[in-house]
This record gives sequence, C-alpha cells and structure tokens, in this order.
Amino acid sequence: MNRLISRPLAAAMILAAATLLTQSFAAEAPQMDAPPPKPYVIPSKGIKDYVRKAVEDPARPPAHTVHDAYRKPAELLDLANIKPNSKVIELSSYGNYWSTMLWSIVGEKGELHLYDHMFAEPFAAQGKKFAADHKNTTYELVDHNNVEFPKGIDLVWCYACYHELLLTGTQLTPFQSKLYKAMKPGGIILVVFPKARDGTETDDTGTLHRIDQAIVRAQLQGSGFTLEAEEFFLQNNDDDRLSKVFTETESDLSDRVIFKFRKQ
Repeated sequence: MNRLISRPLAAAMILAAATLLTQSFAAEAPQMDAPPPKPYVIPSKGIKDYVRKAVEDPARPPAHTVHDAYRKPAELLDLANIKPNSKVIELSSYGNYWSTMLWSIVGEKGELHLYDHMFAEPFAAQGKKFAADHKNTTYELVDHNNVEFPKGIDLVWCYACYHELLLTGTQLTPFQSKLYKAMKPGGIILVVFPKARDGTETDDTGTLHRIDQAIVRAQLQGSGFTLEAEEFFLQNNDDDRLSKVFTETESDLSDRVIFKFRKQ
C-alpha cells in the first residue's frame, strides 16, 4: 500500500508547498515564461480537422504558440478525443493556453468550465475575462475541496494540475468521486504531469513539483476510472527527474507522462 493512500500528506509539507506555489506567481500582472523557440509541425495524418484548425488559429498569441513544440497540442487534443459541442472541464486553466483551443473545438454549442485553485488568484481576472468573452464558458477560483461540477461532462483536462491537487490539500477520494459522478459514461480524463523518479511516490511533490506515476495511476484507478492509454510523446530522456518544475519552461523541458482514463 502506498503512503499517499495509507496516510494523509504531512501538514508541514502542505504548508511549505502552498508557500512555494504562491511564490511562483507574481503578486501583480503575472507573466508566463517561455522556453527557447522551437518549430512545431502538426502531423500530416491522423489529426482531426477541427483540432488542426484550433491549433493553427492565427489569433493564438505568440506567448501561447511558443510552447507548442514542447506540448504537442494537436497530438494531445486528438488523443483526448475531444469533439465539437462537448462539455469540458479544465483544471488549472490559468494562462489559458489550453482553454483557447478547448473552446475553439467545443464551440458555442458546447460548454467549457474552468477551475483554478485559490493560489492562482493573480490570474483570476484573466480567467474571468476569458469566460466573459467566450459563450457557454464559466470560471471559478475555488478551494477544490468545495468545488461542485456540472453534470454530463465529456472530458476532464488536467494538464500539469495533479501535483496542485496534492499540494493544496485537496482530499483526492471525494474530489475524484465528484468528477466521476459528473462525467458521462465513456467520458475521458486526460492527465499530464512531470514524472518523479520511480518509487519516490510523493516524496518530491512538494520540493520538485513531480509525482511518481504509479501514485497517479493508483489514485485514479481507485476512484473507478479505467486506464485506457499511456503515451510517451512528451517524454524527455535527458531529464534526470531531479530538477524543480515550477515554471512554464521547466515544465516544457521535463519528462512528462500522459494518462488517458475512461469512465466505463
């Protein structure tokens, strides 16, 4: 039995992690940093037309597109099987890199619900404006222990968010139970995160913002989700998994795992 399931995270770890999370955001006018420029080419085959259109949208700002080669948005969105008119939840939406493309795909007849934890307050105004500017979009800055989700969700998008659930003291069992109940049968939860060293469980979560992939797998499977796919196209073998992942650039350069879970 892993330690995360057998006992709660230590209070000292949560307090220290919350401080680090807060320090990672500027007090005012936060800016998202960017990795070195690198060309990104969408695969010529296997990508749905509406996904390609969302990624190639000329209205996407350079502050977003500079990340594309490191995040492979077309491949990731296609893997999630997102469709027009879908109802989607995005966790940790701040910066709206993914929000822009998610909304472009679901369109005005779909729904996009954005949830940021309280530590992301510096981005709240940006999130609220994004929701106001996009039809059928909502934004909440909320303690995830108190969140209530709409029903009939097709897709839950959790990109670089799972460590934040742990570090903010979110009680995973009830939180994931809420997600499960809110999702349609066949609904997908896509989880992407920087990997910790195998066997370290949550030891590096507070200090490095990394998680042992076995923990994430066990937690979501324990909540009833079925692991449908594990993908490696965001893998970086040059990452020794000993470095901190606090910035956008550090995340882009990290060794990441992709889990696709389904509600049966």
